[in-house]
Amino acid sequence: MFEYLEVIDNTDHEVSYVNYTFADNKLLISTFDLRSRREVGYYEVSLDQIRDVEISIYQGWHKLKFTYNQKVFIFNYSGFGEYNYFPNKLLSKVNNRQ
Repeated sequence: MFEYLEVIDNTDHEVSYVNYTFADNKLLISTFDLRSRREVGYYEVSLDQIRDVEISIYQGWHKLKFTYNQKVFIFNYSGFGEYNYFPNKLLSKVNNRQ
């Protein structure tokens, strides 16, 4: 699947390729530069602290947005491949966190 990640806070706006996995009630995110494809960032997101989850489609791209630790994470993905995997997996883990 082809995915971008935007991470936005009050002082920065990062756009990158993304790789992620779920482990120990966390979403582990590695981000990669769009040109060099070198790793440029790493985030450990506690699923129990994710807020304001939104799912939408914009110009054919699927979008999943949430807030964590005063940062907005926006996953943009093409819809090719297993495009429901990430939102379904994230939502099931976030909804079952109680």
